[in-house]
Amino acid sequence: MALVQSSAVSKTTGGANNTVTLNGVVAGNLLIVTGSWAQITNSTPPTLAGWTLAEAPTGQLLTIGGAWAGSVIYYRKNAMSGTHSMTAVPVGGSAGLTFQMHEFNSSIGLTEPLDVHTNSAGSGTSGNSGTTGATTVANELVITVMGLADNNGVPHASIGLNDPATTGYTSLGVNNNTTDNSIAYQASYKYVTATGAQTGSWTWTDSSAYVGTIATFLYAATGIPTFLIKA
Repeated sequence: MALVQSSAVSKTTGGANNTVTLNGVVAGNLLIVTGSWAQITNSTPPTLAGWTLAEAPTGQLLTIGGAWAGSVIYYRKNAMSGTHSMTAVPVGGSAGLTFQMHEFNSSIGLTEPLDVHTNSAGSGTSGNSGTTGATTVANELVITVMGLADNNGVPHASIGLNDPATTGYTSLGVNNNTTDNSIAYQASYKYVTATGAQTGSWTWTDSSAYVGTIATFLYAATGIPTFLIKA
């Protein structure tokens, strides 16, 4: 499995929907949506019709300024060829949404690719995604996302969120400028070739509420179409 393409980081403010599109998707590939949000009145993740939720927090930490932090991972397996779009719709008031879409070439066929996943919430100048259980098979794709809500609503031209996550990750995208939508975002990926627990971690410069998420996806190391069966 390899990264084929990613959309640009898309940001919206004031409770507006956020739409992201990828063109030229190859039939059978795996599509993944990563995002973060800061919502003023609701801790529910934005809704994405037609996508499967891989991981999102069940509760977020309320900041001093009253904004909820959040991050989320969605996916679409065995994609049809052509153009794919997603629209993130905030639930309740929203200071901002930041989203991307990514295409990975996949030989997993119709098998369910999602394996282990978890999340972690807190506050400070460092945080992580939580630690998953052990992966089911040796060869898996790991996706991890961090979302930060500005401390007390103070905007930053750069909040210093490290890009990519540590350790061993490659960046998918980052937003360190929170002056327009009050939410910082970073998404990363890596491939693992041995079973084990997975996590991602970050640091930044100003104490803020955060939510990190992580999910792993099965793939066939040989590139030959394979149907993997999870216990």
